[in-house]
Amino acid sequence: MTCKEIEKRLSAHLDGELEMQSSHAVQEHIAGCPACRRAAARLQQVYALLPEVEIPAPDPFMATRVRAALAGKRRFRPVHRLLLPASVAAGLVLGMILGRDLYTRWSGSSTVTMENLEVRMLQKVPGSSLTASYLDLSNPEGNSYE
Repeated sequence: MTCKEIEKRLSAHLDGELEMQSSHAVQEHIAGCPACRRAAARLQQVYALLPEVEIPAPDPFMATRVRAALAGKRRFRPVHRLLLPASVAAGLVLGMILGRDLYTRWSGSSTVTMENLEVRMLQKVPGSSLTASYLDLSNPEGNSYE
């Protein structure tokens, strides 16, 4: 065994948790390795400092109390399973209605094409600008946008 393997198994060896063969291999390594012998001695000193602590027995009624608490919790009813998707759908419909309403108020008509929208935005530019000249030249009917 290597020192790294001994380091991993040393605590289990001192606690008597290893199988006989593994425990014997650890003892042989400790006997021949001064570094691992020192590590084992330090760990035994730590164990000696710790008082024997008695682990209290678990409450015999704890399992019963946990089961009763879990049984008292409400389970999801089918109505609750439908509530979240229905509220999301209602929110989307409401958002679409409000968005359309705001868009038609902002644009000024209910039938807005991209061309009409561009013209309206460009109409806000002062008449003596380069944009106004472009609009005059690009308008085939000769209508003025001012």
